[in-house]
Amino acid sequence: MPKIEKIFAREILDSYGVPTISTTVFLDNDKYAFASVPFGVVVGKNEAHELRDRDNNRYKGMGVLKAVDNVNTKINSLLRNFNIDDPIELDKKMIEFDGTENKENLGANTILSVSTALHKLCAISENKQLYNFINSYYNFSNKVSMPTPIISVINGARHCDSVLDFQEFWVIPEDFNNFNDRLRAGSEIFHILGNVLSENGKDSKMCSVGAYAPSFSKTEEVWLFILEAIKRSGYKDKIKLGIDSNASNFFNQHKNKYSIKLDKLELSKTELINYYSDWINKYKIDYFEDPFDSDDLESWTQFKNILNKINKDAKLIGDNLFVTNTKRLKIGIEKDCANSITIKPSQIGSVSETINCIKMAQENSYKIIIANRSCETCDDFIADLSVGVGAEYIKAGAISRGERICKYNRLLEIEELI
Repeated sequence: MPKIEKIFAREILDSYGVPTISTTVFLDNDKYAFASVPFGVVVGKNEAHELRDRDNNRYKGMGVLKAVDNVNTKINSLLRNFNIDDPIELDKKMIEFDGTENKENLGANTILSVSTALHKLCAISENKQLYNFINSYYNFSNKVSMPTPIISVINGARHCDSVLDFQEFWVIPEDFNNFNDRLRAGSEIFHILGNVLSENGKDSKMCSVGAYAPSFSKTEEVWLFILEAIKRSGYKDKIKLGIDSNASNFFNQHKNKYSIKLDKLELSKTELINYYSDWINKYKIDYFEDPFDSDDLESWTQFKNILNKINKDAKLIGDNLFVTNTKRLKIGIEKDCANSITIKPSQIGSVSETINCIKMAQENSYKIIIANRSCETCDDFIADLSVGVGAEYIKAGAISRGERICKYNRLLEIEELI
């Protein structure tokens, strides 16, 4: 069985031009694999600790030389000469060495860079596709399967300079026979939407995460433009609509209200539920991610009950609510406040912990959405992860920018293999 000969990390730049960590694991049989870690512009307050240098003389404090050093010294010494056959055990060694609840010593980004590279290397060593290795090693009862893409077409909030209070507006091409056709439909709608925006005097340039981000006079305009693009595409009855509200971003804790500035609204929790319900009636919105603050569990539960009555297939998705953490997910299950979960390995800090969260969600009939981060790299690990765990959905971002497209292209390749 091959053993780890060396683990080496370096500082690279992500899609925002901000430092992140890339790690390569070398075996004593000359095989190697590397992985790079994304991070979020919007970070849930319950996410695992991302280690940054905080040296304002360098990259405005966002450097990751401390994380790199942790890999090249501490983790390299810790894991060198161990067999590669059990990445769960190797993850456990790093987590135990860190010794904190939130990975504050080594850093979640540090550990994840090594963990992801180790899993890739295991697949290489066993001469398997990564998605097949994940499926078999973690003993998933379901077979590998292709996800449906959740495609961001218009962005707001902290993802860009848009006046929109809501973070992402989605099209979901569900009613197609294969991933290739789903992606094609999403791409065609995305580009038609650009034309629709231009025709109406809106900016059709793409923002930093690849979607459109023009100015609007009110939030409802967004849905009207998207629906027009879908109509022109010829896919009218095959596309679902969804939104990532990231409501924690516009929740005013002092007033205990949700402030939607574009619409000049200060909404109580009940009023926000009614606001969303009006959207459902008008525009048939089927997917809601983080529609309320991550601590406003009462509103989550109330809205879930309403969705169950209106549309039993609607997806109420927890991202900041759960942050890929089994402890947070367990509370959500007990409170019955969602039916789907967004999975981001960088929120928890290792692949094995990510899988634990996915399995808990699946055991409780949650739908799985494997997701990218706003500050991405060209690492396509989440594509294989989505297929290997049998996730229903993948949220890789807009149909533009190389760091997003590489995930979609990997899925096109996988579909030809399975």
